[in-house]
Amino acid sequence: MGQSARISWARLSDRQKAFIRESTLTYRGNSYGGMTFKGLGLTDRNTVVLAQPSWHQGFALYTNHYRPGTKNDLRYATFNGSGAGDVVVAANIELLTAPSSDGCYVIDAQEDEVVIPYRMSGRIQSYTGLAANRDIRFCGVGHADAWTLGQSEGPWSVEAFLRVNRNQLDENKTATIVLEGQAWAVSHQGDISLARTEKTVNIRAEDQEAPLAVDVDIVGAIRYFNGRTNALGRLLPANPLRFLGLESLRVILRFNRPPGTISCSFGNVDRRLTGRVDKTKYEISFPVPLGMTTMDWEGRRLKPSAALRVCATELNQSDKRIEVVVPGIEITGTVYDIAHLQIGR
Repeated sequence: MGQSARISWARLSDRQKAFIRESTLTYRGNSYGGMTFKGLGLTDRNTVVLAQPSWHQGFALYTNHYRPGTKNDLRYATFNGSGAGDVVVAANIELLTAPSSDGCYVIDAQEDEVVIPYRMSGRIQSYTGLAANRDIRFCGVGHADAWTLGQSEGPWSVEAFLRVNRNQLDENKTATIVLEGQAWAVSHQGDISLARTEKTVNIRAEDQEAPLAVDVDIVGAIRYFNGRTNALGRLLPANPLRFLGLESLRVILRFNRPPGTISCSFGNVDRRLTGRVDKTKYEISFPVPLGMTTMDWEGRRLKPSAALRVCATELNQSDKRIEVVVPGIEITGTVYDIAHLQIGR
């Protein structure tokens, strides 16, 4: 055992050696009244340090020694001693943007979520017992989604983001979320010192505006198909969406709030407007294009009915757009079919 004993003790610092020699020893979890290194007659020569003193797990000695008071009763045993100290780790979470005046982070009316950046940091706050910086093998800070290894006493830090969507809020359009992080230090012997921290974040959402919407009215200048009898004695069907070719149409657009851009398409006609911040009602005029006849004078179907399409974007948000289609538009003949030559007398 001599050489093994010398090597095992040579790896220890003077403080570690002194700690072992002064510690109470246990055998199978029992100190038997307070066994000590000196009391058992142990020396550097008849003990092998199986495990150096660690922060939490303590140390272990393998010995061969004579039972106290005898010279021929040789005993073999493995003794354990208590931990040699600890490292106190501190952790912190810092929010990198300030909340509103009421202490809440706000999901704006035009947005579906809020993104809150924050920083987790950690450091070695103090050492106790035999613990020292040289004992530390790893240290770091963070959580499962964002973490970093540290160096020396720190501080060490890592940044992360909290994303909160509207669908995470309660019926009051609020939420309370607890951010969690931790800092740690691990010794060469596998001891772990851990510090947890948390930060409460309050969220509220502004009432979300209804999506951009538009009501579309199409008014013909002649309104020939009005359910009345014409000059030839023919009863005309009542259909506000039936027009004559070349009849002038007024497309009246009423938005629920000012739009950004507007486009109106009908056949080969395409009209575009730029919205104004103080205006929600717009009118677009154009003649019914020729060649779009869908129904003859007797009401027989010639081709599928036509449709008018209105597209608009949100003011200052060109990526948000709506499209409204007005189907069922019928075209019969042209305005010349109802023009009559009148001869004066």
